[in-house]
Amino acid sequence: MIAADGGLRDPARVFLEGELRMSGDSPTGLACVILEMIVAEFRQRHGVDLRSDPVALAKALASCARAARDLERWQVVNVSVPFILIDGSNPRHLDVTLTREEVLAKAGGETG
Repeated sequence: MIAADGGLRDPARVFLEGELRMSGDSPTGLACVILEMIVAEFRQRHGVDLRSDPVALAKALASCARAARDLERWQVVNVSVPFILIDGSNPRHLDVTLTREEVLAKAGGETG
């Protein structure tokens, strides 16, 4: 990721600083809640933490920002990123379906 001064920045650090901007999306509180939910689900299914790969984390966050927007209109969203990372020689796909109810419950009712 290239910083405004032309230097390179670690995408995971950018995310943690709350500065990530992808496709006009910026992380909201709800997107961060969704991210934590899908990271936990992915780790349970595949035994891999998406936070260990900065590129996978950035892709996941971009999808979570879209999902947060979509949950304003729909009751159910699917967060899907094919080939989010390659573990050894095995491609891993992110595919998690979430309901507005479970996301808001996890967020404590706040929509960030």
